[in-house]
Amino acid sequence: MTSQLYLARGIAAGMIHSDQDPAVVRSAEIALAQERRSRRMLRAR
Repeated sequence: MTSQLYLARGIAAGMIHSDQDPAVVRSAEIALAQERRSRRMLRAR
């Protein structure tokens, strides 16, 4: 698991708070969204 996804999961779980560097939080949110999108595409096959 990449550190970005780890961060994203932490943010989603509320363990990591958004008072961190906004760029880090944003990139983690993007990584999480991409993971969700790819999972949805895999499921759609």
